Amino acid sequence: MATEYTNYIDGDWIKSESGETFEVHNPASTTEVVGRFQASTAADTERAIEAANEAAAEWAATPGPERGAILNRTASLLEERKDEATETLVNEEGKTRSEASGEVQRAIDIFYYYAQKSSDIGGVSKEPSGTKKNLYTKREPLGTVGLITP
Repeated sequence: MATEYTNYIDGDWIKSESGETFEVHNPASTTEVVGRFQASTAADTERAIEAANEAAAEWAATPGPERGAILNRTASLLEERKDEATETLVNEEGKTRSEASGEVQRAIDIFYYYAQKSSDIGGVSKEPSGTKKNLYTKREPLGTVGLITP
């Protein structure tokens, strides 16, 4: 039986208020259910936004090096589970292993990169991680943002 995944809100893994889930199938083997996911509602989204807004002040008061340590640990954990994350992308999205592995490695690299940058809060120019790019920092919090990602 496929794993049922829940929403992470305010430090807890919880089911959607809808009580409903949907299945994601392996595109290479459409009878294989990769997982069951919450059919989240607007109310679930509002709850997540409220929790994020409440946590924002504490995060803003967290010193850069401490934030960096959290990002560094995230990168390290993802690196330890790279094969598992790669397999998940292959099964959920039908990516080739090499493409999925590259995507996971890019995420690891981004976490490590920003872990180091967390101590560089200020308004100065920095060397970018890629070519033909300009990078500078400016302390200007955006607040809570919502993303829909694969």
